[in-house]
Amino acid sequence: MKRWLCGFIFLLASSPALAQTKDTESPFLSLLFTWAPVLVLVLFWLFFMRNMGGGAKGGYREYLRTSREKTELIERHLADIAQSLRTIAEKERERE
Repeated sequence: MKRWLCGFIFLLASSPALAQTKDTESPFLSLLFTWAPVLVLVLFWLFFMRNMGGGAKGGYREYLRTSREKTELIERHLADIAQSLRTIAEKERERE
């Protein structure tokens, strides 16, 4: 590392202001800063799970239902295309 950066880190680490903040830090603030991100993530997750719950809006179940319907529709179209190709191939064989 650069010499000035090492000196800066040393000064920062040996700062009396930093030493005072560690001694006077309240346990409540420590607990708050430790658990606040976890609580935010849990609340965020609960919010989305509630919104995906269904009801009049549908939610994730509605998405699954529509994706199943889309899959069935695609399979039906592919079956129709395969049948059309078989019919065309049979007509070509009859011409020969």
